[in-house]
Amino acid sequence: MASDKSTISIPHRDEYFHRITPGWEFEKEEEPIKVWIPLFCPSGIALGVIPGSHKDYSHGNATYLPNQDTCQFQAPHLTSDLIPVKVAVSQCVVFPLMLIHGSLCEKALDPLRISVEISPVLLK
Repeated sequence: MASDKSTISIPHRDEYFHRITPGWEFEKEEEPIKVWIPLFCPSGIALGVIPGSHKDYSHGNATYLPNQDTCQFQAPHLTSDLIPVKVAVSQCVVFPLMLIHGSLCEKALDPLRISVEISPVLLK
């Protein structure tokens, strides 16, 4: 929900979360990708990306900030850096885990959006 900031993802690379989560690491012969599928998104716009960021490691990454009761992430990227990707409910977006992506600003989001993310692993 656009009104709930905890449902709005900061710009990030999914690769980062796989590196810091035990058991989520990938083998050299594995190539993970992300498939983002909107199930309910009337405007067709909820996801933004930084084009070409999967090739540019100078963008930096998110930082995990553990607290007693919650965990937070900080990233050097801004939501305003993201380029909107329009995706109809009958479509999906496929991208490498190194691509910086996230939710757009809450003013650009539908009041409610529902999506599914799948992380298949391809063998090289």
